[in-house]
Amino acid sequence: MEEKNYKIYKIKGILEQNTYIIELNNSCVVIDAGCSVALIKKKCSKPIAGILITHGHFDHINNIEEFKDITVYGSKYLSETIKNPNFNASAYFGENKKYLINNLIPVKDGDIIKFDTYEIKCFATPGHTKDSMCYLFDSILFSGDTLFFQDIGRTDLLGSSPDEMRKSLEKIKLIKYNKLMPGHD
Repeated sequence: MEEKNYKIYKIKGILEQNTYIIELNNSCVVIDAGCSVALIKKKCSKPIAGILITHGHFDHINNIEEFKDITVYGSKYLSETIKNPNFNASAYFGENKKYLINNLIPVKDGDIIKFDTYEIKCFATPGHTKDSMCYLFDSILFSGDTLFFQDIGRTDLLGSSPDEMRKSLEKIKLIKYNKLMPGHD
């Protein structure tokens, strides 16, 4: 059996959101680009192999444009969410930001992304946003704002849906994971 040789780091962002870094053998993977490249490099000096976006709210993508040459993975709806300040929620904070990702590879429910010798499984979990995704890495679920430690993400924002959230929560009940890494604690 192969020894698991990775580390996971967490960095808090502007709205207490979490950016996670999975340090693998030869590279690292970032989950949500809410913090700067400089902060990520302080935690992991290995090259960034990819960025996984759980959803397009500005606190989770605020620094995405710093990662120009790195492949970004996210929902096929991510591009439309991040371009609209009402959907990316920056308008709620008076920012009215529009983001652009030129290097997005859309992922869908059930897709597998490979980094080094590891696999990350993608789960579409709309509800908090239309573009919400969860990622399963070695029985660790990175849930973004779909699922928190003792709560779920808001469904009262533009682009959210309580009905879709209920369906996504039923899907998550079927995922076998041992540890939850939410978008906020």
